[in-house]
Amino acid sequence: MKRTYHEDFSTVFRQKRTGGKISLRRAQFHLAEKNAAMAIWLGKQYLGQREQIDIGTDDNDIVLKFIEGMKSAKPKRQAERILSESES
Repeated sequence: MKRTYHEDFSTVFRQKRTGGKISLRRAQFHLAEKNAAMAIWLGKQYLGQREQIDIGTDDNDIVLKFIEGMKSAKPKRQAERILSESES
């Protein structure tokens, strides 16, 4: 290694690894122009972008009753009762 590069292994490895990462990143960005999945992945990795999951319901009363039932001393029976009431 010293004969070829006149440096020790760790120094040469660090220099070459940096160039390899730059090359890989360049190839990824070119691929992102044609591949939406790559563009999404790059956005998540480098820009901190995340998918927003929206959980919504039209019947908030049932959900609130269910949560309160889960907090009670007998959650399983309470939850079953609430669910059976909402089905009727």
